Amino acid sequence: MERSNFPTASSVPFPYSPPYSVQRELMSAILTSLRQCSENAPSASSPATGPNHSNAAAAPSKRKAPIIMVESPTGTGKSLSLACAAMAWLRYREQEDLTELADSVADAAESPSNNQTDRKGSTKYDWLNSWQPSESDGRTADRASRTVPSTTTPQNPPARMRSFAISNRAALDGELNKIRARLETFSNVAAFSSDSSSIHPSAERSRRENLLRTGISRAMVAERKRSRGLLRDGKVVRGDKKRRLGERRAAEEADDFMLDEYHSEEEDKSTHRSDSDDDENDNDDSALSSIALGGKKRGHENLSTKAMLHGSNLDGSGYRRDPEKNARSKMIPGACSDTAAVGDVTPGSGLRKIIYAARTHSQLSQFVGELRRTHWAKSVKVVALGSRAVLCSNDDVLYVSPGDKTKGRRSEVEITEMCLDMQKSNKSNRSIAKGDAKSSSCPFLESSEAVSTLAMHSLVRPSDIEDVVSLGNATHTCSYYSSRQALAAAEVVVLPYNTLLSDQARQSIGLSLKNALVVIDEAHNLPEALRGVSSCTLSLPVIEAAIAQLSRYTQRYSGRLAGRNLYYLGQIRKVLIAMAKFLKLPPPSRSSSANEKTDECHEPSISKKEMLAAVDLMFRLKLDNLNLFTLLRYM
Repeated sequence: MERSNFPTASSVPFPYSPPYSVQRELMSAILTSLRQCSENAPSASSPATGPNHSNAAAAPSKRKAPIIMVESPTGTGKSLSLACAAMAWLRYREQEDLTELADSVADAAESPSNNQTDRKGSTKYDWLNSWQPSESDGRTADRASRTVPSTTTPQNPPARMRSFAISNRAALDGELNKIRARLETFSNVAAFSSDSSSIHPSAERSRRENLLRTGISRAMVAERKRSRGLLRDGKVVRGDKKRRLGERRAAEEADDFMLDEYHSEEEDKSTHRSDSDDDENDNDDSALSSIALGGKKRGHENLSTKAMLHGSNLDGSGYRRDPEKNARSKMIPGACSDTAAVGDVTPGSGLRKIIYAARTHSQLSQFVGELRRTHWAKSVKVVALGSRAVLCSNDDVLYVSPGDKTKGRRSEVEITEMCLDMQKSNKSNRSIAKGDAKSSSCPFLESSEAVSTLAMHSLVRPSDIEDVVSLGNATHTCSYYSSRQALAAAEVVVLPYNTLLSDQARQSIGLSLKNALVVIDEAHNLPEALRGVSSCTLSLPVIEAAIAQLSRYTQRYSGRLAGRNLYYLGQIRKVLIAMAKFLKLPPPSRSSSANEKTDECHEPSISKKEMLAAVDLMFRLKLDNLNLFTLLRYM
């Protein structure tokens, strides 16, 4: 396939022509550094030469640039220049991802003998090795007998992955374009009115809210029709079957807190794969065969909203299964390490992304505003991430007393716990026999289809935090979970420092940094942000509560937990008890300080304020014989 030239400052579409020299220099610095990154990347293909390429294309520079630091004077339009350069790079990389995959398919078709060699001894295409079962696998012959004939579709996994990703991306873009067309129609009608307020941003937001209400109403009507009978594997279950299914699901929910059998870090986790996983793979292979043969297959134009937004459908990593089945699965991005994805992104994470991080939400909104002025304003898919404290609209969760907001808001930790507790309490109380379609006791999470529809509409136009919250309030739908659901389909992600810098926060929302362009605005604020993310306060009441909860948990599940789990739970309890004893020690007095110097057996006491290194603290707690790194891996 024909390759496109790497973008340069002169080829980037700029909203104002020509750009100022300082803007052109900033875009040139960014794009030149990004080109050096791609040329020095070990997995990247050699860039094509052309009029916009220098001699560096023929002889890649030895200088690597994984981190780019640029500076521009205030008031020179640096946000707009950054947005244009980043979007030009993203569009180039999206095209190159598919082109490189197509080239690998063509190379595999031209040299089948080399492909066999690569599968057995080379790591050139390591995803082929994961597709081809090992000779020791007892199902090799069975899988070979179920192989789809090559006369229908290419048997090369990259070909399937590429076509799967392209078709699902086309379905997503087609749905978004339909919504954009309706929104454009409303805007044109409003433009004919004599009221000049129709072109105000608030009027645009109002039209989006009205269009979203219509979409959610249709989605909820379809959801109610499906919920009249309890659906299981596409069939309506009634009577005794429904009651037995409800009992089984209730038992499964009671075991949600049951720990899986734990194996030490020295053991190979691949040897503990369950038989159920093997059976699921068998079913997936047979489903893949019917899809490849053009059998019973849901057309991509009829995909559900959730399926169109699912990451494994968009990055091609879910090509072995039906898109709807991928949407129903709860696969965490990166969980399948033996699966490849378009653009070599983390499998299940969706499209390649630009991740823009700033310190305040006003800075994030400013960047989104600059994206609206670019050449890609009508096509770029943007999602704004934030905490529940920012995106939640439920006053019962946000405020201590919803009826009297003057009493103050809850803390961010309390809001998170309140939100999760409302969902858990609904799971334990709802009647499965009635086929309740609600997904949570929170009124903003009553319909999963409404959340998916809000996620889809938030991608229609570049939306900041205020836009997403406004759409959620207007339709009584959760903005927090809709932004998380839209994450995989987003091309640009704007988020605060804390979410980007915390590995736990990124994992919880499914955000992967692999092969993404991470932009950090005002990076001189990073040290302070890192200190805040790495710091925490642990008080004695919290430790005592943790000890009590751990004791009750161990008492309830001790007869069902594996010995390794009991061992590590005991180690954690030992650490908590030692910390509680340490905090209970009285502050020293002058007399006690003198006694400590003369009496070595006296228990050392702590001062009101004292700074200790981690090693010193472990010795003071008499826990120097414990391996904290092992405990952290277990937790």
